[in-house]
Amino acid sequence: MSRVAKADTGKWEELSGKCFKDQAIWALNGFWDKMEKDAELVWTWTQKMGELHQEKHAEGCDLDEFWSHKFLETLGETMTVIEMREKFRKIDADFNKRMSMLEYLMFRYSIEPHAMITAPQGGDQEQINKAQAMVDSAQKAVDAMNAALADAQKAVEAAVQAEKENKAALDELVLKKRLSKIRKLPLKRPRMILALVLLNVTRLQTNLIRCLVKILFLFVRLRLIRQLLLKRANVQQRLLKLLKLKLKQL
Repeated sequence: MSRVAKADTGKWEELSGKCFKDQAIWALNGFWDKMEKDAELVWTWTQKMGELHQEKHAEGCDLDEFWSHKFLETLGETMTVIEMREKFRKIDADFNKRMSMLEYLMFRYSIEPHAMITAPQGGDQEQINKAQAMVDSAQKAVDAMNAALADAQKAVEAAVQAEKENKAALDELVLKKRLSKIRKLPLKRPRMILALVLLNVTRLQTNLIRCLVKILFLFVRLRLIRQLLLKRANVQQRLLKLLKLKLKQL
């Protein structure tokens, strides 16, 4: 691969100074025919470069020699230091000892620097705007779905807690009333008192079981609600992903 020509230096510095994502968009727009089959990979590489940038992360624009080596290793390209430096020298189109997303894509797809710099970025702006609006709408739907899921979670948790508190208060009140009645019974009837105590305990156990069943039912409802909302969110996210991919094609 040849180097950046002096005449193209200004434009190159502008493009290679963009963040990793914007560099990837520029390359995809200009060379969609070459990169279409690897579009998802390109975005994976973009995210990986952002993760490896030690200062700006996703807002970074290039990696130094050490982190460039790490990036190539994540792609399964394990090399010796000498082999890596030789490959890095071929990738480094502007001799600044750093690797941008544009430089890696030029090397990967055998694209000359001038062709990358002058790559057409045009398209039907009206269609692009429509696609972008669809992407924005889908994103809002996903956000709303996630918010609804969080609200449903809070509502069910609040209902379960309220049920527990109401049941505990009711059981305490019933127990107090029954104990009050027991205290008023003649002391000469211990067997009847014991029977009443056992009866009250049995009733409390029954009420406790009913309370637990209600709580279990509420948790089942919560799980069903979560599953439904998650399915809807997944559908919206897949739609959003398809719309974004379509937007790149325009």
